[in-house]
Amino acid sequence: MSAVPPLAGDGQKRAAPDHHAIRPLVRMTFEEQQFSDELDVFQRECEASSQHLYAYLAICALAKRRIRVLRALARDGLFWSTVLGALQASAILTLGRVFDQDTPHNVDVLLRLARQTPTMFSRPALERRRHDSNQPRPSWLNDFVARAHEPQLKTSAAFAPMLRICDESTKRGTGS
Repeated sequence: MSAVPPLAGDGQKRAAPDHHAIRPLVRMTFEEQQFSDELDVFQRECEASSQHLYAYLAICALAKRRIRVLRALARDGLFWSTVLGALQASAILTLGRVFDQDTPHNVDVLLRLARQTPTMFSRPALERRRHDSNQPRPSWLNDFVARAHEPQLKTSAAFAPMLRICDESTKRGTGS
């Protein structure tokens, strides 16, 4: 397997690299890797939902601001109604998977993993993940670790009632 990153034109978005984004994952515990994997799924689902929603909103806003765009959309109304409906449905369904209790990857799984292993959020655990012991210690690491926030277990527990409210309103079909 090549260590060369994919080309910029491969369709993947990339942020400008910095020392905080480049992190060796060679020293993750099983629990940390499991949490990281669930967090990746959560991030992808939220990003997909956001992309669908903002595409829908951008088309609607452009049509509202420019009469020529509105006329062009109206000319092929069935097609654009289908596109807008699909964007709406995709945004809602994708976000729904994040909160659905019957899916294998949801926000409750993520929070449960976080509560089960709170030490993964400690400064020593952060330092272990960020520093490859086979490499020289980076100059930025001490300051980075010192400024890191260590969440308390009670912080994540505070989200549980809010998630129950969201789940109950979704099951009722009210959304409020």
